[in-house]
Amino acid sequence: MNEIKQIIDSATAVARFSGERLAEALLPALQAAPRARDALMQTWQELDKDTAEHTTMGLVRAVFLIEPVNAKATSTKFERRWATRLRGDPRGCSFSECWKMFVGLADDLAASAASEASLLDRFQRFHALSYEIPIDYAERGPGHITGNLRWIWDDMEIDQTLLLRERVSDSQVVGEYARAFNLVRDKTKTKTYLTDRALTGEHKTNREKRWESHPQSVQFAFRRDCLKIEHKLLSQICHFEGFPSEVRRALANQHAIVKRRRTILCPITRDPLDFEVLLASLKAPKWGESAFQVGHRNPLKGPGTGPRFGHTPANVEWMTKDGNRIQGELSYREAIKLLERIRVNHAA
Repeated sequence: MNEIKQIIDSATAVARFSGERLAEALLPALQAAPRARDALMQTWQELDKDTAEHTTMGLVRAVFLIEPVNAKATSTKFERRWATRLRGDPRGCSFSECWKMFVGLADDLAASAASEASLLDRFQRFHALSYEIPIDYAERGPGHITGNLRWIWDDMEIDQTLLLRERVSDSQVVGEYARAFNLVRDKTKTKTYLTDRALTGEHKTNREKRWESHPQSVQFAFRRDCLKIEHKLLSQICHFEGFPSEVRRALANQHAIVKRRRTILCPITRDPLDFEVLLASLKAPKWGESAFQVGHRNPLKGPGTGPRFGHTPANVEWMTKDGNRIQGELSYREAIKLLERIRVNHAA
């Protein structure tokens, strides 16, 4: 396995990481490795070439590599899991343990590649992030160890996210709004999948993949939750005031969304969220201005545990610029109580 380790070491030692060069050198070595060869051969027989390569390199990315923030929290850089800076960090892992993890996950992939070919194909054709595949940690605490990293294709909500990605990029389904959805996805990708800029506290971060941030950081989130957040935000767009009903109906008929009876409202101001206003702001963006923003009902730094706290589908939603500004660092309930106190004071 020394050859595989040396290839990965060399790929991360350069100033600018190249996934294409890594794949060119690493794939032949992996396909020749005795413990991985049979599993990879079966996977490549079940999937088309592009999907097989995307999935294999996605597995390499998830197991052997990480993209942590630098010391000044100004950017991220690809690193191998056994790097010196990750010693004592739950995200670090020896090469031998990574190899054991890779072989086990490759075996699982080979056993399910045929039945999951459609989902893996969608991840290849409509990925939101580079190397994106349906793999995630089972639990937050254990870190990057064998048994804690697993395939998550048994989660039907994730399949629905990928289906919605496909449908909203199909002009035969959404017509002229395909470009609008593309702009929306660009707008929400950072807030959904990447950490906020946090320069204070024990765990500084800035645009790391949320599942690769330190598991004790408030910015951490499971990949599966991020995928569900994406589906929620795109689905909410379809229920903004003024959204074309024929497009909403087409998406619902193809089971990409579930139709709601009510228009989406800002949780703080209770103003309806207007699709045309959003569309105009996306087509002609102004630096530092946004008509609608993605926010957390309960702030990430606030107390509380459970599905309505942290970066979770139940805690993330669209809100107006005014609503987000009013809420600030307050929880949803604290913001509403403040507004009620203001109303009573002004009525006195």
